[in-house]
Amino acid sequence: PDESTIRQWCTRVDGSAGFTKQSFDFLEKLSKDSPYQPVVSLVLDEMALHQHLQFSGHDFVGSTDFGELDNFGGRPQAAKEVLCFMVVPYSASWKLPVGFFFVAGLSAAGKKNVMIL
Repeated sequence: PDESTIRQWCTRVDGSAGFTKQSFDFLEKLSKDSPYQPVVSLVLDEMALHQHLQFSGHDFVGSTDFGELDNFGGRPQAAKEVLCFMVVPYSASWKLPVGFFFVAGLSAAGKKNVMIL
C-alpha cells in the first residue's frame, strides 16, 4: 500500500497490543449483514522480532506487552516474538488480525492463557 494509505489507516486504528475492539465490531457487523452465517477459523502465528529496547521519552518501547491482559506475573523484558491471532474465513479470501501480543518466549501454557482470556 501507498504511504498515505498506511498513514490514514494508522490514524483510525488503535495499534496497541491486545485484542482489538474494531476487529470484533467488524466481525459482528459482518455476521449481521451477511445472508449466511460466516464460518471462520482462528489462526495463531508467531513471528520473530529483533530484540531492541528504546526509551521514547516517557516509556520503553520494544518490551513484552500483553495489552490490557495481565503480564502473568512477570516483569517486562525485551520482546523476542509477536504472537498474532487472525480470523480466516473458509469461503472468502481475506484475513483479519484480531489481536497481537509482544512476548519473550511464551510457553504453551502461557499461549493457552492468552487464548482463553
